[in-house]
Amino acid sequence: MDWFMKPARTYSVRDDGRVELRVILTVGDDAHVVTPWHSARRPMIVSAAEIALDCDMPVNEVPGRELTADGDQNGLHDFRLVHDPRL
Repeated sequence: MDWFMKPARTYSVRDDGRVELRVILTVGDDAHVVTPWHSARRPMIVSAAEIALDCDMPVNEVPGRELTADGDQNGLHDFRLVHDPRL
């Protein structure tokens, strides 16, 4: 399968109101995230340290993670890992 031709994963607001997102990269304390309102070309910028603190993980493990959060297109908080490999 050609992975580059695969459709991009879409993210949505779940029935419980939590927002699905993926951290595509971090630059310093800036985590660039794809959300229902932000694409990989124009990602939302949130605090990588806040994500790490909420998820009890080192900041260097934040990139590539899929999470849920409370909030909207203007800001996110209360981050939770979707699949925690430590469990």
